[in-house]
Amino acid sequence: MRDFVSHLDRGAQPAKSDLGLVVHLRGEVLALDFGAGRLTLEVNGRPYRLRATPGQLADLVPGEIAQLWFGEFGDQRWLLLDGASCSDSLQGFGRSGRASGVVTSIDKARGLIVLAGRVHHCHPSMLRGVLPGQVLDVDFVRIEGRRWLRSLCPAA
Repeated sequence: MRDFVSHLDRGAQPAKSDLGLVVHLRGEVLALDFGAGRLTLEVNGRPYRLRATPGQLADLVPGEIAQLWFGEFGDQRWLLLDGASCSDSLQGFGRSGRASGVVTSIDKARGLIVLAGRVHHCHPSMLRGVLPGQVLDVDFVRIEGRRWLRSLCPAA
């Protein structure tokens, strides 16, 4: 096993989050699922399952030791964003697309938003201030059949 310190841990606290509890973990990367946005770390012999964007998973390799910050959004554990642009973190992952429409459903804890009848995935932090009924323009990347948001903004 080689040691690896994730780009999420540069010796400083992560950017301020909406979370009450922020936790630092160090463990072996067991599994990555880019399409589902999931990561499994082994910490002290126990598996920890975390949610993450595909861009956050890109620097991780199974078998490496990673140090990561995560917080809880509802009942879901998510890696914290490190301030890098979401659009930059998804470059090269898949085919890009754009969509516009009315937000019909939001599940912030799971990082899901339904826009124009289609489910889009993202980090919960991207959904701050988004409300059902709002009209949005989004850019996304298709990764393993799922639409991951690169950006979202109110429609003009």
